[in-house]
Amino acid sequence: MSDRKFAIEIIRRDAGLPFNGEYTNREALIAVRDFVYRSMDPAKNLLPYVSSSTRYAALGSDLNYMFCGAASASYAWALNALGIRARTAQIVGQKFLAGDDFFQTHVTVEAWVDGRWEISDPTFNVSIACSTDPRKHLSVPEAVTCLEHGNAFVFLRGKSQGLRDRPDATALSGYFAAYSLPASDDEKAQSYPTANWLAKALALYH
Repeated sequence: MSDRKFAIEIIRRDAGLPFNGEYTNREALIAVRDFVYRSMDPAKNLLPYVSSSTRYAALGSDLNYMFCGAASASYAWALNALGIRARTAQIVGQKFLAGDDFFQTHVTVEAWVDGRWEISDPTFNVSIACSTDPRKHLSVPEAVTCLEHGNAFVFLRGKSQGLRDRPDATALSGYFAAYSLPASDDEKAQSYPTANWLAKALALYH
């Protein structure tokens, strides 16, 4: 068995996906996200800089001190291993941009499902819709537009969402003042509101 096939079998096991039989990309997206959410633990030992696959392997172990960046990297790695295109996205709030709160920043995941990008966040175990259309899963740019128009988020919660030691998903609304998306196979990298927003914001911090 190849390394990739072995990785797929491990991810299926972890997420409770069938070894024989079919499942949709959305079913895999939700099941793997729920596993990462349940298994990440900010109270355990800190891993040094390691690969995303190693971070995934550390889930549920005693070497599993994860903030949003590590959780999102391991989740995106697992989705890509299953053949679902996924990428991490950097998002920040107004206080970060103003130089008032260095920690008002978050890393989330966009996954390519049903022919479009959509947010699937492992730290909060949610996808996001807009109050104008609670059934449509939003991408990062669409989430910004939703809030800019004075609407509210609707959180499409995973099965285990709401564990006591995890942040409340409603906090996500405060992180969409600016974003950076890496390039994908068919599109360039994106930044909002400007290409250099991150450098300008970081210059405000000592």
